[in-house]
Amino acid sequence: MCCEKAGTGRPKHNNKNMEHTMKHTLACTLALLFSTTLTQAHELYNQNGTTLNADLEALFGVFHSDESYNQAGNRQPGSSNWREGYVKYGLSGSQALADSGALYGAVNLLSSATWGDGDAAGLTLGDERRTAFEDLYLGWRSANLFPALGEDGIDLSGGRQVVTLGDGFLIQGDPVNLGKVDLGANFDRGGAYYLAARKAFDRTAVLRLGGKQGWRGDLMWLKSDNHYQADTSMAVTNIEHVADAGTIGLSWIRGLDVDQRYAQIMGLEHRDGMDTVSLRGRGNPGGQGPGTGRRIRHPRPHGRARERLVPGGQLDVFRTALDAHRHLPLQPFLRRLRPAVLWPEPRLRHLVSGRGGRQLCRALQQEQPGAPRGTQRQAA
Repeated sequence: MCCEKAGTGRPKHNNKNMEHTMKHTLACTLALLFSTTLTQAHELYNQNGTTLNADLEALFGVFHSDESYNQAGNRQPGSSNWREGYVKYGLSGSQALADSGALYGAVNLLSSATWGDGDAAGLTLGDERRTAFEDLYLGWRSANLFPALGEDGIDLSGGRQVVTLGDGFLIQGDPVNLGKVDLGANFDRGGAYYLAARKAFDRTAVLRLGGKQGWRGDLMWLKSDNHYQADTSMAVTNIEHVADAGTIGLSWIRGLDVDQRYAQIMGLEHRDGMDTVSLRGRGNPGGQGPGTGRRIRHPRPHGRARERLVPGGQLDVFRTALDAHRHLPLQPFLRRLRPAVLWPEPRLRHLVSGRGGRQLCRALQQEQPGAPRGTQRQAA
């Protein structure tokens, strides 16, 4: 803290105001006090083209927030302390077929939980416990059957699995995990909201064509069982060219159906029949220096995107999407409902879409923590 020195003419800072500001700034920041992660695949068998692995992934975190935010009418003023964890365990493997590519698949269960007070926004209550299938899929890769398409130029898979479109900007799994919060229906997915325990789509059919270089494409049908996403189903087409110098791609996503009960609660009725188009490019300048970096895309309400350059080794040349800000399929929870993931730092504001991130933290700094639902300002 700074105090005025005699004769310097420097302004005096009010200690109480500074402490008040620091308090709200800290309240806008989620503190991860302790976390530990474990990911391991142990080979159980590998002979004659047959492999079998035992998979284990575990993550545990301890969290604290100086303030609680009454987003769902279930929080009182004061701090929140909670713990989250999950363990994913099961088997994966592959079977080479004589001159016919290879089969592959996985069967994994996932157990998740939240303990303590639940998160600061009340999206979890601290008593969530769930064990269910996370991965349950089967696929086939072509190996070198089609040389013109490259190695594994055809990859066909189906079942419950994590699916990523392109660089993951529009679709990167289905990771929102609410708890027993009462939003007018059962949105409980087992908690572990901040650790994003569950990421797999419930049902998928995915065809990938092309190798790791040159022209390649994807055809997908994806079905979510995540009530927060209104159990959205959609069709996806993607084509892109991959080279050492960079990647350029075009994607189209068509919303096929939603569960109207959850869609009406979350305001997602528009996803039924909605089209989203993304044109993207990424180059690699090959080093860092003046003019190099990554262009971070800030969605705007009516489609076009404003970008800014931040330090980095890659350059996103351009990216634009139709109906981007409010209509992107399966975007994280930050896009639609204000939780306690509140980062005022400029380098992280883009996670809540640029200007919206600044307004979100500014609004919360002006609000009284624990105020009744409906009395708080809404961030754009």
